[in-house]
Amino acid sequence: MAMKEINAKKIKRGVLFTVLGISIVVIASLMIYANFTYSEGTRNGTIIKISKKGNLFKTHEGQLNVGAYINNESGKIPTTIWEFSVPKDNTDVLDEINKSVDLGKRVKLYYKEKLTTLPWRGDTKYMIYKVDIL
Repeated sequence: MAMKEINAKKIKRGVLFTVLGISIVVIASLMIYANFTYSEGTRNGTIIKISKKGNLFKTHEGQLNVGAYINNESGKIPTTIWEFSVPKDNTDVLDEINKSVDLGKRVKLYYKEKLTTLPWRGDTKYMIYKVDIL
């Protein structure tokens, strides 16, 4: 009887460690995947909106008007709005964006595109890390 109890304890402990190990590997893999930078680039335009929003995690979200073009066939003038997020620990970028809005100046935004979004990082995959006022 005692031998069966020892084997049952060993099996339970083995299952527990296996599940715990798999959980750690899955969570670590998801965090690496979510923080992987897929691409980097710049966008030029005029900031039309910057706001702090969110239910649980407050993030800074913005919109950049990258310009308009005229389609001669239809005669319509569509504007292109590009949405982005500013990491909350990057206050210098947020200050520069607010300064450009106050002055009504065009900006050049430097961004890193992530593979996926995380609720505490922002609503978009585009994270702004630098701003040049043009």
